[in-house]
Amino acid sequence: MKSRLDLVGMEVEKNSLQEKIVSLNDLPWKIFNDAALSVKELAKKIFALPAVSDFFIYTSRLDVFSKELSDSLSCDLESLLLIRKLKYFYNQPTAAVLQQLASLLERISSNKEAISKWNEIAKMVVDENNIGTKPVHRFLKETGCPECYLDNAEYLEKFDPHGLYPTSIYRKCDGDILAKADASVVECTMRHTLTTTAKIVYKVLDPANPELKNVYKPLGRCVAVVDRNVNKIYGEEIQAYFDEHCIELQKVVITAGEVDKDIATVQNLLVMLKKLRVKRNEPVFVVGNGVIHDVTGCACSMYHRNTPYIMLSTSVVAGIDAGLSPRTGCDGFGFKTCSVHIILLF
Repeated sequence: MKSRLDLVGMEVEKNSLQEKIVSLNDLPWKIFNDAALSVKELAKKIFALPAVSDFFIYTSRLDVFSKELSDSLSCDLESLLLIRKLKYFYNQPTAAVLQQLASLLERISSNKEAISKWNEIAKMVVDENNIGTKPVHRFLKETGCPECYLDNAEYLEKFDPHGLYPTSIYRKCDGDILAKADASVVECTMRHTLTTTAKIVYKVLDPANPELKNVYKPLGRCVAVVDRNVNKIYGEEIQAYFDEHCIELQKVVITAGEVDKDIATVQNLLVMLKKLRVKRNEPVFVVGNGVIHDVTGCACSMYHRNTPYIMLSTSVVAGIDAGLSPRTGCDGFGFKTCSVHIILLF
């Protein structure tokens, strides 16, 4: 049971966050009315505004995986998911960050004019691939960012390196190291927090549904691993969805029967991901049954040490067995997977 002090602290943090978000209603919108203003200059002005930089810096220092923050936003999970992503704004595509910010304001604010303006700005940057696909830290460096972003980066590098250089924006790692004075014995403890999201979405391949577009449009493309039999039924529909939103679809079609749940399939997928130059921040789109989710999830966990993926389950078993479980794997040489812990003695 939480103490009264804990509850007060949660409420204060939640209120502070909401104040930062609501302050984005009151931007000097007139400065953006210049028709000659390029998308690059528009984005530069947005990031330079004190209300915007204050929000990003405040969010980047939050412990977004804490139980306290989760509990305080338990009635608004969509906002919680957006805040967790925005913490890592430095390493996300510029278009994705502005799109997330516009979505967050839409959930918190009642100012329709401000919401409309933010959605308009986000759409302009999303549609400008040369700007939208660049990570924010690179965009800020190229355009001469305000000093506050550099100061915050130095702070994060010292006190929260994962906030600046995340292996994955969907997990958090920390740990402790203890050693004897002569380093003959070293004891290490590691803590690993992993987050995943499950959604029930109807007509996900309907072009009017923005779920997949919001993920892949800012990235400029979608790399998909699709079951061969599923591709025969839904291949054209998947292609049509991404074509409608002008998103390049690079599809890897594989056989995914039980016999294919093998280390060789995982190795082949790793080769394909490398050939397609998938980046660590690009969620691989996986469509099919439980086997394809297992082997692709296993490959993604190895590729770049942890590459995210989005599963579109085409069977009930896939949604249950491979869906919510963080366990993915494959068989090898006729044996089922097992976990082995090795102790090294020198």
